[in-house]
Amino acid sequence: MLDNLASVIGNNVFRCRLAITNPTLRSFMGLDEHQEAHYDVQAALTQDPVTCKQVVVVSQVDVTEIVIAKRQVQQANDLLVKQAAQLLEEKRRSDALLQRQVTSCALVDC
Repeated sequence: MLDNLASVIGNNVFRCRLAITNPTLRSFMGLDEHQEAHYDVQAALTQDPVTCKQVVVVSQVDVTEIVIAKRQVQQANDLLVKQAAQLLEEKRRSDALLQRQVTSCALVDC
């Protein structure tokens, strides 16, 4: 990530979304083994107004709930797509059965 930061900092802004996976950091944050943590991190190259030196300002925002919610929405959407495919297949079989019944009835003169 630091190599990426060095290359992007030339454009003045670096942004990424990170999952916290480092065991030491997770321990420091008080996270248990199964607890997720995700952050949007931004680093911007700017000028210190007092010293006029270039500095990097880093900010982070906890987006764990957003990441989890997006995953849940994606899982629900995947389930709906699967159910829609199953319903479409069931409709196709029902239509085929109905067509056979209509054809049989026409042959027997119902």
